[in-house]
Amino acid sequence: MRELVERGYYTLRMGAVVERPLPDLGPRVIDYATKFRDDFMDVYLTAYCRFFLGCTSGLVTVPWIFGVPVAGANFAPLPDIGFGDRMIFI
Repeated sequence: MRELVERGYYTLRMGAVVERPLPDLGPRVIDYATKFRDDFMDVYLTAYCRFFLGCTSGLVTVPWIFGVPVAGANFAPLPDIGFGDRMIFI
């Protein structure tokens, strides 16, 4: 998140269930999961974001459906999601 903020992006932590709030990391880091979360906004934000970084336990297929570039981290097993030309995996 810090690296993306340094590059001029806003970042959001998403999720329906999180262990604890994020520490204050500045105005460009938004802890959406603990402060603002809404089902409609989950879809809206992932459909209109610049790119999405996620894992198999999250919303990762929603931005993919809308053509948003997706970076997947900690995917296991890999066949759980389709592969597209706008997806990379770590």
